[in-house]
Amino acid sequence: MKQAQMVFIPSLGASYLVSFTQFAKLLLDREESLSATILVINPSYGANVDTYSKQLVASIHKSSVKQVIVNHVMSEKSSLLVGLVVDVFCSRMIEVAKELGVPSYVFFTSSVAYKQTDPNLTISSFANPIPLRVLPSGLMNKYGRYTSSELEPYAVSSFKDCNAPPMYTVGPILNLEGQKPSGSKTTEHDKIMKWLDDQPEESVVFLCFGSAGSFHETHGHRFLWSIRKSAPKGEFSLPGEYTNYDEIFPDGFMQRTRNKGMVCGWAPQVQILSHKATGGFVSHCGWNSILESLWHSVPIVTWPMYGEQQLNAYEIVKELGLAVELTLDYNMKEGGLVMADDIVKSLKCVLEDGEFRNRVKAISENSKQAVLDGGSSSVAVDHLIKLMLEVRP
Repeated sequence: MKQAQMVFIPSLGASYLVSFTQFAKLLLDREESLSATILVINPSYGANVDTYSKQLVASIHKSSVKQVIVNHVMSEKSSLLVGLVVDVFCSRMIEVAKELGVPSYVFFTSSVAYKQTDPNLTISSFANPIPLRVLPSGLMNKYGRYTSSELEPYAVSSFKDCNAPPMYTVGPILNLEGQKPSGSKTTEHDKIMKWLDDQPEESVVFLCFGSAGSFHETHGHRFLWSIRKSAPKGEFSLPGEYTNYDEIFPDGFMQRTRNKGMVCGWAPQVQILSHKATGGFVSHCGWNSILESLWHSVPIVTWPMYGEQQLNAYEIVKELGLAVELTLDYNMKEGGLVMADDIVKSLKCVLEDGEFRNRVKAISENSKQAVLDGGSSSVAVDHLIKLMLEVRP
């Protein structure tokens, strides 16, 4: 029998590619008759571009993707194309699947829940309330999806009561080994881990949200701060490294905090979150970061920056009670201030509130149970693989 070939089409961005790669690996590890091809579309826009532009660019590549699949996948005599797995931002590729006569599966790499996006707005110059969706984007504030039934039970169950395609909660899908350092990053990795080894258990606050946030030295907590240069505006490239931290911090900051804090560029996030010294995580609330933090029982302080991060922050604070609110609606494009007192209050909660920390540890154990044999996510993966293989004659 021919090998069943799945083609994965992620959206642009490192987090999407990592999620797709881990998902493909999960399927291949579970079913030896499956094989996978991951198509990476060359970027033609900046990392923080809006959703509409991402979808527009994906549609431009539609014919090229179809041609690549026909010429390089379907031409293989030893395998049979059985479906396409597409990112939600590449939904136009569903049309490619239809044209090729195979099923398509939308891989949603964030939370299941979403905030109501169509409230009515009362405007004095209109007789009737105006749906938010009809307003120009510049006139409204935007608030901002793999998961497990254990993490988002309410959101998952809500899909059972509507006329929607079947949903398979296959997460959390994580690379628990993290990114393996090479070159100069190996030295940085060893330096960071050595510093953590010297700190008391659950005493360090890990900050990782780029250069948009700030952390005042008088807060008194031990900290590890990963800070990197953002890509130039309009360019699609990985963050860079600062060569002199004195350029971006107040005079004397590095000297005054040398005994209780460490500032670094690239940081091995998974290894840091899994370290016994890490007691809290001030995060931009990307879904991958949320899952990694909860997996390792590290409480989160929310500092979202853009995209769906505000929505993710809202869910884990208000809906799930698994994070402490520093801010829910901060937007790096609009700027704004986060007050020092609010930061102190949030950090004190994640480091000292035993009841809150126990709640995070409980959901961590539930998430781990979900991916074991017989767990909800494991069963969902088995059902999905069975569905994929039904296409073969």
